[in-house]
Amino acid sequence: MNNENTGDFRRTIRRRPLPYETQPVELAGDPEQSASPDLNKTLDVGETNFQPVAVPPTVLNLVKEPDQFGYLTTGALIFSKVVSTAIFDTPAQVLLLTGSTTASLLLWLLGGLIAWAGVNVYLEYGIQFPYNGGELYYINYVWTRPPLLLTYTYSTMFMLLCVNRGSILSTAAAICRACTREGTEWDDRVQKLVAVVVIGTTCLLQGYSRPIFIHLNNLFAMHKLLLLVFLSFCLFAVRAGGGKELDAQTAAENIRPDLGETTSSAYAWGWSMLLIQRSFLGYENANLIIEEVRRPVGDPNKVFRRAAKGAIILIIVLYMFVNTALYTALTKEEITNEMATPNKDIFALFFKKVFGSSTRARMASGTVIAITGMGNVMAFTFAVVRGTPQYILLPPTSFANLANYANQLFRAPRTVKQEIARIGAVPLPYPEFWAKTNYHGAPGPTLFLHFIISTLWIIFTPLDKANGFLVWSTLFTYARSYLAIFLAVPLLLAPRLSAFNNPVSNATWRPRAWSFMPLGPALWYTNILTIFWLIANGFVLVIYWIRSDPGKSLGEPDAAVLPSWLAPVVATSFYLLGAVYWVWDLKILPKLGYRLSIREERRGVVDYVYFHREITGLAAIFTNNLSAVLVKIKSGLSKMLTW
Repeated sequence: MNNENTGDFRRTIRRRPLPYETQPVELAGDPEQSASPDLNKTLDVGETNFQPVAVPPTVLNLVKEPDQFGYLTTGALIFSKVVSTAIFDTPAQVLLLTGSTTASLLLWLLGGLIAWAGVNVYLEYGIQFPYNGGELYYINYVWTRPPLLLTYTYSTMFMLLCVNRGSILSTAAAICRACTREGTEWDDRVQKLVAVVVIGTTCLLQGYSRPIFIHLNNLFAMHKLLLLVFLSFCLFAVRAGGGKELDAQTAAENIRPDLGETTSSAYAWGWSMLLIQRSFLGYENANLIIEEVRRPVGDPNKVFRRAAKGAIILIIVLYMFVNTALYTALTKEEITNEMATPNKDIFALFFKKVFGSSTRARMASGTVIAITGMGNVMAFTFAVVRGTPQYILLPPTSFANLANYANQLFRAPRTVKQEIARIGAVPLPYPEFWAKTNYHGAPGPTLFLHFIISTLWIIFTPLDKANGFLVWSTLFTYARSYLAIFLAVPLLLAPRLSAFNNPVSNATWRPRAWSFMPLGPALWYTNILTIFWLIANGFVLVIYWIRSDPGKSLGEPDAAVLPSWLAPVVATSFYLLGAVYWVWDLKILPKLGYRLSIREERRGVVDYVYFHREITGLAAIFTNNLSAVLVKIKSGLSKMLTW
């Protein structure tokens, strides 16, 4: 078997069909043979070189209609993931970094515009490639040279870095505040233990019941919406002089224009933008589970499109109100002094200024933040880990049907981490184990893997450093800035790329997130938003390599801090790790004698399809010799023990 065929097979077999390439579920061929296939057969595809065939488009409805997500659930998944504990911590951190309330509010408005531009980009990709997995397939479609390089680099980064450590640790801190008296300090190890319990409980609940998980997520989203609306009304009460410990004149003085006090540190501006982008992160959540979103007849993207736009507009408006309310009620000195305390709680101080001093302000603040954090952790885990039950995939009756079969391999909807584990794009031992689905229809092993990686990040987060939590909690946000470049550049070139155009009908791509616009204005609007999103993420990527003093930026020049270059180095290293594994897996191993095969296993009405390597050539010689040596060693040890 030549290596060229192996590479072609691997590239094609891992690629989901485009909408105009999808096949019916039933395969062509002899019905009797298809009805009783040999399910224990291993298919050797080394002699076959094929490409997917183009057929008229079909609408995928792989999830039963009662289980599909409507406007409420789709919007709630986005709302719950975006609105996290960051909205309670980040405003004070941004104010410390910039030194100006006016500059902070302008940055929050800029962050909202960046999020709006990002939503537009993800809407276009979600409509063009309506498959669970989101970015995993977007980059696989548009970056085809070198084959699978970006798929491997993205998979490594996503699997190892896509952990909601910031929200988990903030939720744990809120629980500790709610359960302790004012003035109580807790050990960092206690906070980390509570954080491990939070992520463990979330994974167990998701692995047990999908409907319960969805209903809880909707309730948490409703809680967050009511909480942000309540905090927004507090702004009007404060400006009217309705605060218990705050009059209208003091409130007006707190929010006065103060651009003259803004910092000149480029690092502080870049760090502030990264923190704000982290607070808006999550608008792509619906893309990761888009196959489960309801697709109405006539306009199949209506629910996905309207839910995403509506959720992000609501979040931007409420975020601006909440930030303004906080900066109006508290002076910069009060915020600075509170942030200097070991167990900082800005919103407990906010509640005291608005409603008066109370011993229960700390408990109330901790409770509402903990509930908000749990909703965020649940929405995050649901989209990046969960997979849906797989439908029957009939195996081919001959190699003539192998191209059809390759298209169908990817018709069972999965989410990102389960699909990454299944295709073997990261160096995980026993990949078939991590890709399995438990009897509740949830990816139990992948949830366990997510729990392990989350726990490790929680344990090694340096909470004893002044900026340790900030650096570790924004690693994934920084890494995603690279992804923005990988997605924005192809979208700007979409009319010229084959991945965006339909060769069957010779239809040229046009923006569909704004389908009511004529082609010309829609292209201009989409390109402007895409370029803006690209520049904003590029600024964050570049600014972090500039040497700075994080302690001075945080107002703690004498505190122990992590170096400013640590975040970009660590985030970039995960991409490089994926590139190294790509060289090993697709370039070196085939030359050593490894080749791919497909193994199928049916349990009940579900087919599980796994990728396996067969060992030939030098690899077989080495393995056989190593096995013989191990057998001799084992025999010798047995004789010694017997003697």
